Amino acid sequence: MNTTTYESPWLGVRLVAHADETQKLLMLELTAADIPSEEEDPPVQLALVLDRSGSMTGQKLAITREAAARLIRSLRPVDQVGVVVYDDRVDVLSPPAPPSEYLADVVARIQPGGTTNLYGGWVRGAKMLKPGGHVVLLSDGLANVGRYTDAATLSHHAGISYREYKITTTTIGVGDDYDEQLMSGMARAGGGAHYFARSVEDILRAFSNQRWAVANRAISQLVVRVGTETHLVGDLIAGERQNLVFPIAELPEEISLYFTLVSNGEEVRLTVPAPSQFGVSDEVTAHHLVWQARDLLDRAGEVRHHALAVELLQPMRHLLLEMTNHPLADEPLLANMRTLLQTSYQQLQQLAAFFDPAAASVFRKRSYAGARFIEQPLFESLGVADVDYGAMQNLVNYFTTDLRAHQYRVDPTAFSLMPAEEWIQWQMAPVMVRSDFVVVLTPRWRDGFRHGELERRIRRRVKVLPYSVTAQEVEELIRQATP
Repeated sequence: MNTTTYESPWLGVRLVAHADETQKLLMLELTAADIPSEEEDPPVQLALVLDRSGSMTGQKLAITREAAARLIRSLRPVDQVGVVVYDDRVDVLSPPAPPSEYLADVVARIQPGGTTNLYGGWVRGAKMLKPGGHVVLLSDGLANVGRYTDAATLSHHAGISYREYKITTTTIGVGDDYDEQLMSGMARAGGGAHYFARSVEDILRAFSNQRWAVANRAISQLVVRVGTETHLVGDLIAGERQNLVFPIAELPEEISLYFTLVSNGEEVRLTVPAPSQFGVSDEVTAHHLVWQARDLLDRAGEVRHHALAVELLQPMRHLLLEMTNHPLADEPLLANMRTLLQTSYQQLQQLAAFFDPAAASVFRKRSYAGARFIEQPLFESLGVADVDYGAMQNLVNYFTTDLRAHQYRVDPTAFSLMPAEEWIQWQMAPVMVRSDFVVVLTPRWRDGFRHGELERRIRRRVKVLPYSVTAQEVEELIRQATP
């Protein structure tokens, strides 16, 4: 058999081995358990590190203040949030402390300043946190003062912070002028998400997404060992599914997975038997093409001169042809990935014909955001105004369409917390009720701000299943449970 499956209480694993005349591949489909642990979740630890340099003056800073204040107000009383602001100076507005209206008001009054000591702001935020904490770093510019200013060094330090201290770094690049290599690199090395925020709506959405993500993590620092090679996958949200593909020379006897449970800090090792033989799998080769697109987009993020734009045309065109000719070309995965890559190819053609530095800057940011999206498809790395935002959403739906969603029914005891009609208005189906939390299905599963509002309304934690459902499906589920 070229397929094996393994189920644990925390993680499901499916392995598929593929071989043809040109390549040997092993795909790992990883699915985090969607049923929350009965154990009390540890408090969220969050450090907001916000750029207040002079270039943030105006609407960008105004919306950043609003988004940060909303995030603070959405947290639970047991959570901890600290705030650091930076320009050429670094100031701690608050060390980690329970969220408060006072801190939200302080953040809402941040004023712009001078240049950008990005490293100083980030490291101050990271050092405030205990293991398991999260830094959210926002900037619209370049790291032009401070101890370190180059992308490689800053990414290296973000990686150390994640691997050795279990502190993630998420980055939000605002506008068209930030250092995309630095911001994307810090997020990738730091185990966090990366957002290309071109509009005020994108800034709000990024903060709301992060509020959802930090509250719903199930697995931290997942590492996969295949043969002699080790791959750091990172963190998984409860219910999240990821498909990883590794080129291999021969089938190993087994693969090993190592991770930490967020609920109690327990370190887990799983050993999974590998398939006994190779087969032919269109599914594996389709996912491999997607990961090849990730690699190409990372290279596209380095296009700073005409020659590299010309150099990338042929491999990108070749990959598009492979996707077009693939047996699964018209299925959602490759069809929408092809749309994303086709836009990048057209932009690359324009840069190869006439290299415009401003257009190249946007192209690089879009490329890095696309690469990070492939790695973490639950996060909206591209802005809502992007020409391919619809294709990205289709890919999100592909990765979050899960048969497990159909097994749930509304728990009628939830109507003692809030009437059925109100649950419908919130567009949230309460499918599990426990003494201190409620699990919901909702089409707005990434809207962390709204989840916080619901927690205040029902006075219980809200756990959100990351499955694609419609508002109509939610209403039908609720009405089926209504006497």
